[in-house]
Amino acid sequence: MFGWLKRLFVRDRLEPEPEPAPTNIELNALPFEIVAVAGADAHTQLGKLRSETVAAAILGDWNDFSLLRQLIAEADDDLNEILLATDRLVISEWCQESISEDEDYWEMPAAEWPDQTLPSIEPSLHMTLLGKKPKRTVYIGLFETADTWKIPAILRFGGWDECPEPSVHCAFH
Repeated sequence: MFGWLKRLFVRDRLEPEPEPAPTNIELNALPFEIVAVAGADAHTQLGKLRSETVAAAILGDWNDFSLLRQLIAEADDDLNEILLATDRLVISEWCQESISEDEDYWEMPAAEWPDQTLPSIEPSLHMTLLGKKPKRTVYIGLFETADTWKIPAILRFGGWDECPEPSVHCAFH
């Protein structure tokens, strides 16, 4: 009777719908190679794909990856310009400027420091959001650089809403 309601709230626990396979045209338009792997094997495969000249990063499932492809396609910034901006960025000055622009945003409420060690936060792009189960397929990007800090620049990640520019992500890495 309430099957639609049940599907709405347990959607994450059900077997996900098959994702569309990317076309060669979509893949050839990227400035890096991608590899499709099972979500359960993502971390193992990530380690195997890294080398002295190739940085690898989990890009998520087809939906996550599609958003990254859109960022790259709509980017106006040249990769070299982003990397130059990263070199010129002084993180301490950027932090001070960000705080001075909106001190209330950055204010931390007073609280007791926890006595116990908090669990580590692991990368989760290969897992479902609610069920924390491995996604069927995730994509790993292979970037022709040994410098993992360049990945946000290659992906043009940032520069929307309150998300810092790609050069800031690179500098913090």
